Amino acid sequence: MTPVHMREHGHGTQDAGLVIALHGDVPAVPAHRAARASTQGLVDVGVAIAGATGGMASGTVVASAGYSALAAAGAVLAIALLPLALAARPHTGLTHAPEPAERR
Repeated sequence: MTPVHMREHGHGTQDAGLVIALHGDVPAVPAHRAARASTQGLVDVGVAIAGATGGMASGTVVASAGYSALAAAGAVLAIALLPLALAARPHTGLTHAPEPAERR
């Protein structure tokens, strides 16, 4: 579904951005349709499980300790995951811009 189609179905640009972000890695999968469908299904299940887990955990935290505790826990989790996200980035091995090719 394109952002235009999503808008026609009552979704905003933030929803479109989320869909694009979640499905961005699928074109990197080999062109074999079964592999691509399997990868997409795995991504969808992972997002659903993460959302359900986050919903249950946040409800428990708010009920027992309040919104400020939930916000603090979210901040700590985000800061803790930042080094992992940075370490997982693909490295190109370049430390500077490559020299332009010589003309022949």
